[in-house]
Amino acid sequence: MIDKVEFIKELTEGKLFGDPSRPFFDHLNNVSQLITGLFPEDQYLIDAGLYHSVYGTAYFPFESDITREQVQDLIGEKAENLVHIFCSLERRSIQIIQHKFPLTIQKDLYILEYVNLLEASLDRVKNLGRLNPLTIFMLQLIRSNLKDHYSISLPPLPFEPKPYDRLTIECSLRK
Repeated sequence: MIDKVEFIKELTEGKLFGDPSRPFFDHLNNVSQLITGLFPEDQYLIDAGLYHSVYGTAYFPFESDITREQVQDLIGEKAENLVHIFCSLERRSIQIIQHKFPLTIQKDLYILEYVNLLEASLDRVKNLGRLNPLTIFMLQLIRSNLKDHYSISLPPLPFEPKPYDRLTIECSLRK
């Protein structure tokens, strides 16, 4: 059996992600690890986190010749279906907060989007010391929806906003 972590690491080798740029695999793996910390009993979510952009997204074009069947063989049908929907959404955050999906997939999309935004935000704060105010708003809104609709309480955001200009909010990691 092919190891799903090694497979995605090899598939994404040489691809960069984020600002500042870093290996795409690092982002995928970090998302998966954050989900492991928050939802350790949900292996399909952990696997979906690892593969969440394998088909490319409106925000990150990633091209490969991988098929849905190959991904299903690696991470299972439930995780692959979540990944496929996640990758296919054009204005993903907006579509997710509109609450248009069946309840089971809706909850999983909220979690995947939250952790995806959180991981990118942590890296941006760590390396640049700032975030777009809309990103912080989206994180807070998704957290609230998870609590209100699914009774899922998440830890506080791990950064503190400071006074800001109109385009970014300077942040620092909490100690």
